[in-house]
Amino acid sequence: MRVNAEYPPGAPRSTVPPSVLLTLPPLPACLHYRFVDRDLVLVDSVAQLIVDFLPAAVPDLAIK
Repeated sequence: MRVNAEYPPGAPRSTVPPSVLLTLPPLPACLHYRFVDRDLVLVDSVAQLIVDFLPAAVPDLAIK
């Protein structure tokens, strides 16, 4: 995952739950929040480029 890279071709086009969207800044129409694994990714939906990302935005809940 890196800024200005293409959104991973096989990655799911996940949506962000409305309760989470309410806590995040609103975006212009061409930008979308996505989750890829535990990372929160900001994607330009027209160019399919990663604009920014927050690694490990979701806690690891795996039982160890």
